[in-house]
Amino acid sequence: MPSSDRLREQRLRAAVRDGVIDALGTVFWSVLAAVALLVGLQAIQIAFVTPSILATAGFVAVGVLVSGASLYLLSLLYWTRESDASTPNGLIESTFTRWASRDGT
Repeated sequence: MPSSDRLREQRLRAAVRDGVIDALGTVFWSVLAAVALLVGLQAIQIAFVTPSILATAGFVAVGVLVSGASLYLLSLLYWTRESDASTPNGLIESTFTRWASRDGT
């Protein structure tokens, strides 16, 4: 194997660190979006037991807004990624590719 194909340990560690940070960020935002979706659905559920029409409309509006925002966040996280980065192996490969292209090798 030619020496130009080898990744130095420092570059390898940096690529793994970037991959782990990206994965942790995805997990954090996914959990946040899931909780927000549940909060939005709960607001819609509360709207069914409020005595006033104005309160019902307000809870429904808030529920739809929060649920829609969380679904939009989930769509940004999972359905608009590059096709090669949608799997864990693809994410690692794309991270290595980014680091290799920075050094011009």
